[in-house]
Amino acid sequence: MPGPSAPKIFYAFARHLIDLTEEGKSTGEEMTLVALDNLPAGDRLAMLRELRDALVHLSSGRYTDRELVDLMWGTGARDIPRQANAFFKAAIIIIDRYIAKGGKPRRYGDEW
Repeated sequence: MPGPSAPKIFYAFARHLIDLTEEGKSTGEEMTLVALDNLPAGDRLAMLRELRDALVHLSSGRYTDRELVDLMWGTGARDIPRQANAFFKAAIIIIDRYIAKGGKPRRYGDEW
């Protein structure tokens, strides 16, 4: 059975998963927010919806955490959560908040 695959927007998202703390203790939410804020320019709502659909598919139980971690290694991601299924499910909730707010990147001091 072939491993998971994902659209280009997933690769852009995964490449921007960065732990900004010196101790390597950023939460999944913090990493997700940084990645979403750094998506490429363009139709952000369309990108967020496509990314959400990809994460729903990837976290559907069809793939193991190990398969998803391997997929993320292939994206050039710097920081990869070990429990990828749970991370993706939490990221979907954050993406839904972004979509509800019109898809705009956060500004310094924004409440999330």
